[in-house]
Amino acid sequence: MGVDYIGAVAYSPDGETLAAGDSEIRLWDVQTGELLETLTGHKDGVSSLDYFPDGRTLVSSSRDETIRLWDVRAGKLLRTITENFNFTRRELSVSLSPDGYTLAVATDENAIRLWDIRAGKIKTPLIGHTHSVTSIAFSPNRSVLASAGGDEKIRLWNVTTGELLLTFPEHPKWIYAIAFSPDGQTIASGNGRKVYISDITTGKHTAIRTGHTRVVNCVAFSPDGRTLASGSNDSTILLWKVPGKVLRDNR
Repeated sequence: MGVDYIGAVAYSPDGETLAAGDSEIRLWDVQTGELLETLTGHKDGVSSLDYFPDGRTLVSSSRDETIRLWDVRAGKLLRTITENFNFTRRELSVSLSPDGYTLAVATDENAIRLWDIRAGKIKTPLIGHTHSVTSIAFSPNRSVLASAGGDEKIRLWNVTTGELLLTFPEHPKWIYAIAFSPDGQTIASGNGRKVYISDITTGKHTAIRTGHTRVVNCVAFSPDGRTLASGSNDSTILLWKVPGKVLRDNR
């Protein structure tokens, strides 16, 4: 792929396109591996990506301390967001609720802020982590959000009440990536060079995937739940059959 690392990945709602971010955002055809579009504008590495439900708009966060909205069909920037979140660090993470109305933002306050997109207002933050939060993900059930980071734990939250629902057993290292399966029953996480797959009811690991040679920064399930993509500092995206073997290595 000609990049130094992969900081973020996200499947389009129809499963036909995989967005991947390093210093730029590249849109790939999942079936052919063809590069469809390159989105430029961030001034530093892309740290997370998520699609709006319509599949036309993509949200990205970056080490340049901005959140950007993109029209992926037109290949252009729609909006740059810098207000309201009190950005104090470079590693931001964002996740969009399935209905597209709430944007969750992880900041350096060991907390997650919830932005009501329609009202343009920040809701009560979710507080409980004891270290920086580096990855967040909404479940298909829009009331549940997963978060993870430097305290080596995954937490599940009720975003309506702010209640902490479950804390997974500790991972051995800093967790840089999490993603829900489409059925909401499984969560994937990037921990060191490994990808963990865990049951959300018990928090127990059901599988561990190895193949990356450097830290895993991002994970994403395909909409049909059959494929898991992982991106790493080794500059590769690995596509895994769920549960199973590597389908493709995009370098």
